[in-house]
Amino acid sequence: MRPFGVLLICILLLFNAFVCISGALLMVFFKEELYPMLQKEFEAISKGYEIPKELFEEIYDKVSSVVLIIGLIFLINAIGLFMLKNWARLLAIAMFIFQILYSALILPNDPLAMINIAIGFAVILYLFRGEVREKFSSKKISIEERILGQKP
Repeated sequence: MRPFGVLLICILLLFNAFVCISGALLMVFFKEELYPMLQKEFEAISKGYEIPKELFEEIYDKVSSVVLIIGLIFLINAIGLFMLKNWARLLAIAMFIFQILYSALILPNDPLAMINIAIGFAVILYLFRGEVREKFSSKKISIEERILGQKP
């Protein structure tokens, strides 16, 4: 039986995948509308620093590709966790470590990043718990081994 916490983590990862994939697709399909807005925002916060238009457009295209790839990684990770694959558990731990590091970097500008840090720590601690790790192990323990306490 799949632990309830794993289902919650899968839902969180699916939500992240949906946001990333839809954001990347919006960036691609509505480039004519979004690109000028993004360029104007960059000019407002850059305080005189200018990037050539060709380079800015190339950065825009690369960012949309990277966001799409990250969304697909979230999706694959959610499916793997749902299927109780150990590689997905390790990938989730790595992704939430990255989330904690990123949130710590933006914490001075975004106090709500503390919520991301707390969620990341909670997920990592949960995925390291013994009974959760056991669910992801490829060797399933028989009922006799559980009752008698023998390890294979």
